Amino acid sequence: AKGSWEVNVRDVLDDEFLNRADYDPVLVGSAVVASSQDIAVVVRTDRDNSVTAYTGVSTWNNGSGWGQPGTTIYVPFASWDWSDTPWKTTLYIQNTTPNPASLTFYYCPHMANCERIPGSVPLSPYGVKIYNADAKGSGFGGAIRVVSTQPIAVVDTQESGTGASFWGTSDYNAFAAGATTVYLPSLMVDWYNARSSFTVQNLGTSATGFDIYYVRDNDGQ
Repeated sequence: AKGSWEVNVRDVLDDEFLNRADYDPVLVGSAVVASSQDIAVVVRTDRDNSVTAYTGVSTWNNGSGWGQPGTTIYVPFASWDWSDTPWKTTLYIQNTTPNPASLTFYYCPHMANCERIPGSVPLSPYGVKIYNADAKGSGFGGAIRVVSTQPIAVVDTQESGTGASFWGTSDYNAFAAGATTVYLPSLMVDWYNARSSFTVQNLGTSATGFDIYYVRDNDGQ
């Protein structure tokens, strides 16, 4: 009870699974972890000297939407060569149901109205779609809203460069709902050269502002 397990994906997948399409033994996909007891899962991905992490997304229900699938998913920040930077967004979208899904995308540039991308994208039962956020071409920076006919789970990956020029990446979970108060337990400014930033997306139907309260470590406000 209350134990934990470390799972190395390469160690638990055999070569027959990885080579089933006669490709090199690699995996770009998704997974479902099921248990008879409540579990929590964190995924870490390392490459060279960089590591990314995100929390697993629980089964769909009528809860808060934090860390849960949903039929409308909010991606607070996405980009494609935005502001002369090489960062690009890839969305990993997983169908959490045994039914086919259809996905519609809305792009919301910074300080501008959202725009529906024409057409829809099919998603097979329990399938995963790797979606590049390039529908608006180079220079896009803002938020994305994904509307699905079935509950989906979404992870946003930001990458800079490819192959030998690859030098950075980050992951975060997209949201099925928001809250009026959000806690950011870790923020840093010039702490051993570390600096934090965050993106706020309005999920409501009316314009709004927000207040920020900073707290130093050791309970110092």
